[in-house]
Amino acid sequence: PRFEDLLVPDRGRRGTITTLDSIKLFGKVRNIGQDTLFDYDIYFSLDNGSPVFVPIDQLIAPGDSLLLDFGSSADCSTPGTHTFNAWIEVEEDGQTYLDTLESPVEVVQLDNPELTFPFVVDFEQAVGKTYTANRLGIDGLDFLDYNTNGTSNLSFSNGSLHLASEEDDGSLNIDNEVIMTLNVGRRTEDANKHVLLNFQFASEVDEDAPLSNGLVDTIWARGVDTDEWVYVASLDGNTSWSTVEGLDITAAITAAGQSHSSSTQVRFQQRSSRGLVLGSMNAEFNVPLPVELSLFEATKQLENVLLNWQTIEEINSDYFEIEVAIGEDQMAAANFQSLSRVEAVGNSVDTQDYYFLDEIIHILGNRYYRLKIVDQDGSFEYSPLRVVYFEEKDLATMVYPNPFKDEIYLQLSERTAQNIRLELWDIRGVRLRSEEVSYQPGQLIKLPESTQLAPGAYILNVWSGYRREQFRILKQ
Repeated sequence: PRFEDLLVPDRGRRGTITTLDSIKLFGKVRNIGQDTLFDYDIYFSLDNGSPVFVPIDQLIAPGDSLLLDFGSSADCSTPGTHTFNAWIEVEEDGQTYLDTLESPVEVVQLDNPELTFPFVVDFEQAVGKTYTANRLGIDGLDFLDYNTNGTSNLSFSNGSLHLASEEDDGSLNIDNEVIMTLNVGRRTEDANKHVLLNFQFASEVDEDAPLSNGLVDTIWARGVDTDEWVYVASLDGNTSWSTVEGLDITAAITAAGQSHSSSTQVRFQQRSSRGLVLGSMNAEFNVPLPVELSLFEATKQLENVLLNWQTIEEINSDYFEIEVAIGEDQMAAANFQSLSRVEAVGNSVDTQDYYFLDEIIHILGNRYYRLKIVDQDGSFEYSPLRVVYFEEKDLATMVYPNPFKDEIYLQLSERTAQNIRLELWDIRGVRLRSEEVSYQPGQLIKLPESTQLAPGAYILNVWSGYRREQFRILKQ
């Protein structure tokens, strides 16, 4: 006889339907002799352990091969690589070198630990790898699987994941996807928190390239790996990065009557002929935003900036606080200043539109805007950033916040260190104080003793040599 093959699953993942806790064993044996094979014994061993006898009573005719059910299972539940050996013993067999598998069979049990949040997906761990066939567990990213219909590929480069069709023949059947398994079984104990996904996406080819199949890429999810897939979102991008923040996986599966488990899965499906690129991905376990933003824009209007945002759902929202960081240094230091507060509707399932005009003359440099979205219980989240650029001019002073309650600041675009003279007048034309301050490029200047001013209107003159800028400021 010839022991040709031992059939076992080559890979599995703990805590999922693919786990190798109890795998069935099948062996393929061929009778290369001239007599019917009927008196033989089969054995196998796992990880060089004790041989296991397999009782078989099936006859194998000369020249035939038979797939034999060993009638037993093996436990490969421990994460790691496991090795099987198998052999057949026949009395008066003169060619025993054929009785054993040519080489041991290896199977891999992938680990599936419970997630610690925030969970960062580091695509750099798989850079340089390319896959053209189905794969359970990407090397370096064990929680990630790949499925393809054979005409596409998965690759990793520049810290990003790339799904692309090898040939675009206009077919509707691309079916190129990656599936992320998230062990969040015990996270359901806190019902107020949801699994939220943040990531960037783009297309492999330019947005002007025609969609030969007319389809867009999609995201699906399911609570258990045996549940039906639930639609979450569509991705229709271009070659520039787009950002998705706070994509609520929990809300999607619970709406379908599903729950989180050790095999919760998220599927990114490439359906468009442009391809799909994913980058900068992480998952967090947090209270979802009290509102769902569908739009947030910052638009330059002469020397002002118009902020407008739109919500399509609000749950117990309280207010929006508009914040700004001015210049690269303040942005790097996360030094945001509050500009104003806009009251929220509170609860709504209809579209709501909000506006705010940032009316500050002599704005300079990059201005980074964000919304602080505050719930009625005091919890809050931040929106994505929006940036508006104003060219710098000589002196070009900015005074903010205006109106102010306690302190007011000045920012100049002067590129040299010097002394700046500040004059404060009341509206009757009486000079209240005049003071020189030392200025360094990029420095914020706090108006001296501004907290001691009485509420009312004032005139502030800012002198640099013989150049003067004048501002009307209001103390609340």
